[in-house]
Amino acid sequence: MSGVWFLVGASPDLRAQILATPDLAPSSETPSPIAGLFLCSADLEDIAGLLQLRGIGSAFVFVTPAVQKIVKAESRIFPSVDGSTAAVQWQALSARRRIGCHLSENSEDAPTFFYTAVPVGGAYPAHLAEEARRSLPTEEAHTAFLLEQSDRKILIAPRICGGSSEWLKAAESADVALLDANYWRELLEQFPRDAKTRKILLRLHHESPLLDESSEEHRAAVEAGFEIAYDGLEIKL
Repeated sequence: MSGVWFLVGASPDLRAQILATPDLAPSSETPSPIAGLFLCSADLEDIAGLLQLRGIGSAFVFVTPAVQKIVKAESRIFPSVDGSTAAVQWQALSARRRIGCHLSENSEDAPTFFYTAVPVGGAYPAHLAEEARRSLPTEEAHTAFLLEQSDRKILIAPRICGGSSEWLKAAESADVALLDANYWRELLEQFPRDAKTRKILLRLHHESPLLDESSEEHRAAVEAGFEIAYDGLEIKL
């Protein structure tokens, strides 16, 4: 649906990013067109921006039950984030389950797009009590998202922790894969060279050698068919 946006992750500077982007910023007459956010984990860099949704508008938050539990109850850092105080409407994700998202007012219309939560391994954040970390399902700690519309697919995996290979199969099936640049060496080894997927590395640290076009690391990534993401990058499927 034209004019409707979904975000992946809620970084600490979420509000500043929204207000600096004309297509996303609310006005005195209309709310922000952001319809929802997909949370990849309970890491602070992924959820801190939830507190900044106040004044931006209401949004659906797609999240695994474990991460939702952390944000709403287990975390002492975010005790006030719930459906009434932070304009959040929670949508629980089930790993590997393909779910249709309906944006039409007509309930009989086909889903606008489909989404699937793909486990990527990893552990829960250190700010969570150890007992709680042990009690939560490991596969819900970090998630990538496979989004589908018509016959086109995009995988968004800002964090790859190496504990699961499911994300790699999803990436190979996608038209575009946005992948964790911190995992780039392993990606060069694991991603099939003959895959037709457009591969883009994101979440680069400002000191990453991948940003230096004269470095051996940058050259190796480019020769292997990877692109380096940049601010303002637009992808058309």
